[in-house]
Amino acid sequence: MAKVVITRDNEGSGDWLAEGDIGESAYFANAATLGELETLIREAGELVGVEPEIVIAPDPVTA
Repeated sequence: MAKVVITRDNEGSGDWLAEGDIGESAYFANAATLGELETLIREAGELVGVEPEIVIAPDPVTA
């Protein structure tokens, strides 16, 4: 399984946060931009030979 959910840290730094599973491992990351975070997730997937499903959760501030 390879699914990662991206959310925005509206209460702290404003960074983008990722949490989920890639392969058989838990995955956590953060980045200043959404594009940078998506790149990190894809690169992590390539390392274990999977293509992660990336889900961007709605931003509760703007939703």
